Amino acid sequence: MGSFAVSLFVGGDKSLGVATAKSLAGESNLSNLNANIFQPLKGKDFQLQINGQTIPVKLAKVEEYRQYAKTDAFSLVFHSRGNETLEQGTYHVSHPKLGEMKFFMVPSPGKRSGQNYVVTINHYLG
Repeated sequence: MGSFAVSLFVGGDKSLGVATAKSLAGESNLSNLNANIFQPLKGKDFQLQINGQTIPVKLAKVEEYRQYAKTDAFSLVFHSRGNETLEQGTYHVSHPKLGEMKFFMVPSPGKRSGQNYVVTINHYLG
């Protein structure tokens, strides 16, 4: 299986972590990880793995940011219906079509019951 890594940035230019993903289709590169991959999966179920537990989350939102020369930036908002609030950190996320990923996730209050988790991806297209 191929893998790729993406530096994550939230607000300004401070790096908060690294996301990695293993592709079920084989070799992947950074240019393959973009908002268009996630758009058709809005409202679909993903699995968040933590301490041997599986927490179901839905991809609630995919937001594309203004692109500057040779950059691609977008955020993913996952919604959990549970009452648990995870700390900001790197978590394993999986989806049947995308495989396993590790994302740096930041909790954000949801408008309805449950909790939102935001992943922001900003990468250089070189």
